[in-house]
Parts: sequence; structure tokens; C-alpha cells
Amino acid sequence: MTAARLIEEESKAGKLKLSKHEQDMLRRIITDLSALPDEQGKFVDQCLKAYKDIPMFNPRNYDL
Repeated sequence: MTAARLIEEESKAGKLKLSKHEQDMLRRIITDLSALPDEQGKFVDQCLKAYKDIPMFNPRNYDL
């Protein structure tokens, strides 16, 4: 999030030129990162639900 915010600030200040596509993607990244839970446990639960149907995903490989 810090990196995305720094890029956004530099772009708005005119110090970093981003294409329209890059600006759109940066906004999307910031929105997606902002939507993630702050608590580790909630984040892990969210990920486990999202990846539960992936055949090769095994939470034990990640000490979960």
C-alpha cells in the first residue's frame, strides 16, 4: 500500500508520468489493497476460502 500511495503522490505532483492504463491500474490496486482485512486471521480465512477449490493448493504447505 505504501508503494502504491507513493507512486500515486509522485504522479499527482507531476514527477512521475503514468499512462492512462497505468493510472487506472494503480487506482484498482489501491482499491483492492484497501479492501483487504487488517487482521491477519481474517486475511488467512479469506484466502483459505478463495483457494479451497484449487486442486494443488494445500494450506499445510504454508503452515496454515
